[in-house]
Amino acid sequence: MDKSREWYEEAAASENEYVRGVILKPGHAEHERALEIAERARDMARRSLGEDHSAYAEALQNVGVYYSAIEKDAKRADEFFEQARAVVGRDHAILARSYYFLGVFWYEEREPKRAETFFGEALAIQRRTLKTDDPALAQTLVC
Repeated sequence: MDKSREWYEEAAASENEYVRGVILKPGHAEHERALEIAERARDMARRSLGEDHSAYAEALQNVGVYYSAIEKDAKRADEFFEQARAVVGRDHAILARSYYFLGVFWYEEREPKRAETFFGEALAIQRRTLKTDDPALAQTLVC
């Protein structure tokens, strides 16, 4: 059975959600393999959807999420965030999701400055891309 492009997009979206969960939940059963899982998802998105697809950008960003949350290496994380932005542009709504979840992560880690940075990035993207009555915008504002 040949898989359609939509099937690959749905698979990549699910995989990107899973990767964020593995990275951002320290008790996750696969947490110790987080980088391997993130890189596998990135490679899968690149092979199946191409280097210009938003799912690939999100997978790149998730590697940055790994470096931010687990390795605590902001410089390395920023390299992957920039690669993701280069794929879809600075204002693609897909990028706001990971920044939002990183904000939640750093807030729970009691690192308010880091949390503020990521919430601010998510909010800036959302303000430029979402309608003013979108619940995601309100949720980020509350945070």
